[in-house]
Amino acid sequence: MLTEEVYFYYQSPLSNLYLTVTGLQILKLEYDPQQKECFQKLLPDGEIKSWLDSYFSGQPQQQVPAIKIKGTAFQQKVWEVMLKIPYGETLSYGDVSNILDSAPRAVGQACKRNPVPILIPCHRIVAKQSIGGYEGATSGHRLDRKQWLLNHETPQ
Repeated sequence: MLTEEVYFYYQSPLSNLYLTVTGLQILKLEYDPQQKECFQKLLPDGEIKSWLDSYFSGQPQQQVPAIKIKGTAFQQKVWEVMLKIPYGETLSYGDVSNILDSAPRAVGQACKRNPVPILIPCHRIVAKQSIGGYEGATSGHRLDRKQWLLNHETPQ
């Protein structure tokens, strides 16, 4: 039996976040959805909102809410590595490629295709000499988001 997809938005200090949810599982988290008009409901109280509130207050919960995402076997492996990177820490694309015996560019492509950024913290994967890219961009507002997230997680 299929569960209907429901669309919510969440007001974060970074920007509005747009979530596609089925049942209690997150399918997608977006910053700029193509069909923004679908996201009319504010995210209600519950596990997902509690996790996001904790994250943005600087005290994230260890357990990420339930997600239901699709990806290749390799993408799934990269996303599993990302989930193990502690809050406030980073790994380089090269570090992850060494863990998985793959190429750094392949890791970058898996990051780009992450359907639930922040929850699966692709922003914690950086280049050796810079913060790298984010959401497929190497400059502009997308990279500004990555910098914001990294700054948010850095102890003051």
